[in-house]
Amino acid sequence: MAGKPVKILKLHISVHNEYDSGGLDIACVELNPNLIKRIRQLNQAVIKLRAYCIEEFEYSPEFLTEDGEEPEARPDCITLKVEKDRFLWTGYIKHTSDTWETESVPIKELII
Repeated sequence: MAGKPVKILKLHISVHNEYDSGGLDIACVELNPNLIKRIRQLNQAVIKLRAYCIEEFEYSPEFLTEDGEEPEARPDCITLKVEKDRFLWTGYIKHTSDTWETESVPIKELII
């Protein structure tokens, strides 16, 4: 029995510091039915509450360098940030105050 199709997102990462990214370049996220359902639930809550966004801890992304290697930098405090029209992941680089975020994905792309 075949399950629902799964979409893999490869999202580029922006690191907010004055040095380098520690190789934290790409976040790969498996958009499975459970994650899609949760993003939609959070999106509906944002709309209903007229909130700017809702964030919750969500550790599904796997991180890579541009060359497909494991990055030197270690992401920490990973959150899924859902807004009215888009979603993305954010966090810190472990043992620093440097923050990072993925590129955003339009909510309308959740139709797979």
